[in-house]
Amino acid sequence: MEGSDYGSTDPPPLKRLCARSIAENFESMIKQTSNGTKPEFEWFFPLSDWYIAPPAADILLEELGNRKKLTKEHFSLFLNPNIGMHSVSLRNIYLTPSSISFLKDFALYKLTAENVRGITLNDLIDNLSKSTFKDLHTLNVSRISFDAQSNGSVVLPMEQFKNLQHLNISNTKINSRCLNDLVKFLPRLRYLDISETEVNDITSLKDLKETLVGLIMHQIPLETDSDFEMALSVLLDLKELRVLDLSHIGYTATLRLPVVDLFIQSQFAPHLKHLDISGNPFRLTRIDILDLIKNHSNLQFLGLIAFNTDLKEFFEKFPTLEIIDGKGEEQITKIIKRYVNRPFYLKCAFESISESIEIDAEVDGEEEEHIFTFNLLELVISTLEGLEISYVCFPEGIMSIVNLTKSLTWKDLPVELLNRLMNLTFRVTDKLSDEMFFYPCQDIFLHLQGDHRISFDYKRYCELLFHNLRRFHFATSVFHTIHLILNNCLESISETDLNEISINPLYIQTLIKTTARLYLSEGEVHEVLVEDDKEKLSYLQNFIIYLGAGDVFTGNFCQPHVFRIFWELVVKTHHARKNVVELGGCEILTKILRKIEWNSMMAENTAFIKDLLRILVPCTD
Repeated sequence: MEGSDYGSTDPPPLKRLCARSIAENFESMIKQTSNGTKPEFEWFFPLSDWYIAPPAADILLEELGNRKKLTKEHFSLFLNPNIGMHSVSLRNIYLTPSSISFLKDFALYKLTAENVRGITLNDLIDNLSKSTFKDLHTLNVSRISFDAQSNGSVVLPMEQFKNLQHLNISNTKINSRCLNDLVKFLPRLRYLDISETEVNDITSLKDLKETLVGLIMHQIPLETDSDFEMALSVLLDLKELRVLDLSHIGYTATLRLPVVDLFIQSQFAPHLKHLDISGNPFRLTRIDILDLIKNHSNLQFLGLIAFNTDLKEFFEKFPTLEIIDGKGEEQITKIIKRYVNRPFYLKCAFESISESIEIDAEVDGEEEEHIFTFNLLELVISTLEGLEISYVCFPEGIMSIVNLTKSLTWKDLPVELLNRLMNLTFRVTDKLSDEMFFYPCQDIFLHLQGDHRISFDYKRYCELLFHNLRRFHFATSVFHTIHLILNNCLESISETDLNEISINPLYIQTLIKTTARLYLSEGEVHEVLVEDDKEKLSYLQNFIIYLGAGDVFTGNFCQPHVFRIFWELVVKTHHARKNVVELGGCEILTKILRKIEWNSMMAENTAFIKDLLRILVPCTD
C-alpha cells in the first residue's frame, strides 16, 4: 500500500533489476511445450533441472504481473517442487479457480491477487493450504470480486487468517458491516487499506487502537459533515498510527470542524511519519497545517494535493519534509509515478499541467514560472498506455497532452513517441463516446496527420469517424465528423483502404442512416418503411433524429458535405454503389430530394442527390 513502511522487506535492488530485465525480455526467455491439450512453458535454461528460486521467483511474478505479461499458462514456469515459494504476486490477469490450485502446494507468507478477473475471493481462499492460513502475514486482494450469493458475509472466509497483519482490500464492495466483521476476525491487523470501498463508518477500527500502525482510506464515501466528523473522532483514538491516508478528492466538509483542533495537536498519532490529506477533506487552514507539522516531529511525508493554496512557505520552512502538492514538473512527476493506481490523483496531476500552461500563456512579457519538458509528456503517455480506459482521468490526460504538445516544439518529438501517441489516441477515442472529448483528440490527430515522419493510419481514422456517426447524438458534432471524413480522410486514404471501407455494408448503412437522421423526421422515415421494402431498411427501425436536426433549411444543412461523401464513394468504388442500392439508399435519397428540391437554399444539395440517383438507379436494374 502507498506510504507503508516496507523498507525492511523490500528486495535488494540488484535482484529487482534482474527480475525487471527478465520480465522485459520474457517472450525470448521461454518456450512453449505441450501437455496433452494444455499448453505449458519452460525456461530456455542449459539444463532441464534449472529453475528460478525464491525470492527472485516471487519478484519476477510481481514484475510480470505489473507488465500484464503473465497468463495462467505461465504458472508452469514456477511449479518446480524445489521452489517452495513463500510469496506469490498475481496482478492484472485472468484466472480460473482450477488455474490457481497450485497455491495449495505452498505455505505462503505474502499473497497478492490484485485486479484479477475470473475468480472471486472465495475461489482464492478455497485454493490455499492450511499452512498458508496459519502463516499468511500480508494479503492484497484489491479489486477482487465477491461471490454474488454471499449476502453481506463477503469477508467471512477471512476468519481463518488469524496471523494476518497487512491487508489491502481496496476497490472492492466491502461496506461498514464487512469492516466490522474483519476487525473481529483479524485482531492482529497492523496495516489496512480500505480505499475506494463502500465503507462510510470506521467506528469499528477503535478495536484496533493498540495494533493499527497503518491506515489507508483514500476516497471512501464520506459525504456529509457528520461523516467527516465521525471519521476524525475515530482516528483520534488510533494513537499508534505511523501511516495515515485520509485523502479525498471531490468531497469535503462544508466548513472547518471543531474536532480539527484535536487532530492537529501532538497527542494525535504522536509517532506519525506519513500523512496524506490531499483534497483537504476536513477544511484545514494554512495555520492548521503549520501547527500539525510542528506538533509531529517524526513526520517525513505530507500529501497536500488539490489544496488550492500557495504552499511555497511550507517547502521553505520544512526542507527535510517531503511535501507533495502537485505544482511544477517535479511534483507532478512524483504524483504520476507514486499514485499510478489512483485515477483521482492522476486527474489532479493532468489538470495541473493544463492549468500551468494556460497560466503561462496569459502571462505577457514575464518570465515563465512553469516550464515542462519532453520527459513529462512521455510520462503522461506511458501512464495512460498502462491504464484501463475510463472517464475518471483520461479526458484530463488527453487534454494535458494537447497542452504539452503546444508548449513544446512538435518537430522535436521522437517518431517512436508520435506512433505511441497515435495508437493511444485511437484507443481512447474508440472507447470513450463523449462528443466534447473528441475535440482535443481530433487536435492530436491533426498534428499527427501533418507530420510526415510517421505513417498516419487513415483507414483506422476513417473507421473511427464512421463509428462516431453511429454513437454521437448532436447534429453539430455529426456535421463536424462529416467534414473530417470528407476533407481529412477521403482525400488521403489509399485506394485499397477505400475499397475495404466500401465493401463493408456497415459503413454504407451508417452513412444512409446518418443522412436520414439529419434530413428526415421520424414520420417521414416511417412513410419510407411503409412504402418500400421494410426488410431492406430494417436498420431504420426505432429511428431517432439527431438533437438539433429540426430545421433542415438553415446553416450546415444547406451544405452538401454528406452527399459529397456518397459521391466520393459511389463514383470511386463499385462496392459502394452496390451497397447503397441494396441497403435502401436510393429510397432515402429520393425522400430527401422531394423534401428539399423546392427550396432555393438547398440547390447544391438537390443537384448532388439528382446526380447520385442518376448513377445509382441503373444499379437497381
